[in-house]
Amino acid sequence: MNRSSRFNFAILTLIKPTHFITLSLCQGRGIANDIGGLSVISGDDAIYTKVHERFVEALSKRLVNRTVWKFHRPILRSAFALDGGSNGKLIHAHMIIAKPDDVDEKQFCNLVEETAERNPWNKNGKFAVHIHHTETVSEKRRAVYYMTKNGFDRLSFT
Repeated sequence: MNRSSRFNFAILTLIKPTHFITLSLCQGRGIANDIGGLSVISGDDAIYTKVHERFVEALSKRLVNRTVWKFHRPILRSAFALDGGSNGKLIHAHMIIAKPDDVDEKQFCNLVEETAERNPWNKNGKFAVHIHHTETVSEKRRAVYYMTKNGFDRLSFT
């Protein structure tokens, strides 16, 4: 087993993913500045990594009651990989995530979509979020392999 296969196996073992999610990301945003104008900010890997952290935190918070969140802050296990940004390919993200056992599948998918819509760096609309339930070990392995196909330098974890 080579180094990348071992790393992919470690990701699979650590996350124990139940879903493979693709998020369409905004390439840049206009943000109001101090003098009443608009400043355009281009997205970069640091911004998109924060998008991942905030997305998973917001989703995790919505899955538990207020008391549990206040005292324990259980964050879902996930891995996030950026893809695109060169050769005319728009930047987007692939994520594997572990759904809690006590959460209904439909409820989870709805919360993922709603959470993505609330983040200003995620695109909105019909094709902004694609959620795939990974059931077999083979599907889970393919999802991890797909995330790491371009290397490991654009990965982040929660």
